[in-house]
Amino acid sequence: MKLIYYLCFLGFLTFIACKKEKIIQPSATPYWGEMSVNKNGVAWAALPVASPNLSAGYGLNIFFDSIDQFNVLREEVGIYKVPYNPGTYPITYTAIGKNDSLIGAQFLYAQHDLVLGYYDVLTSDTTNYVTLLSYDSVSREIKGTFGITFIATHKPFANAPDTIRLRDGAFHTKVAK
Repeated sequence: MKLIYYLCFLGFLTFIACKKEKIIQPSATPYWGEMSVNKNGVAWAALPVASPNLSAGYGLNIFFDSIDQFNVLREEVGIYKVPYNPGTYPITYTAIGKNDSLIGAQFLYAQHDLVLGYYDVLTSDTTNYVTLLSYDSVSREIKGTFGITFIATHKPFANAPDTIRLRDGAFHTKVAK
């Protein structure tokens, strides 16, 4: 009898070991498109998503989410109140709830929905920008570029960088409904 249990157990382990690795896709967020940027001089890619900014009542919010293999949010860049009109716009502050026409951004380290570390826009860096290259109102596709420098407000761990520099950023995504 022990032999039967042992063989069943071995069969189960073999089944699990032979199963192909499944790629987990985030299910709740409508990620679409591509994004790339150099983060502190190293290539970094994340999942892009854009949505209308409902709190301010105008413009777009664009998010770039780094999701690990367990579908856990690890890092996020958010750019807020980007006009729908193609053009280059300065990113001037971090606060996201202001009801003005200024464009803000943030960078955070996270674990699921728990924020572990937070970085503000380095406002003394006058090269912070987002460029909306195109917006198609029918397909809702947007394309653009960006560059932002962030300074640590709350570091997520002791050896986290004090400054995060995003350079040569590019994105192509759709605005969610």
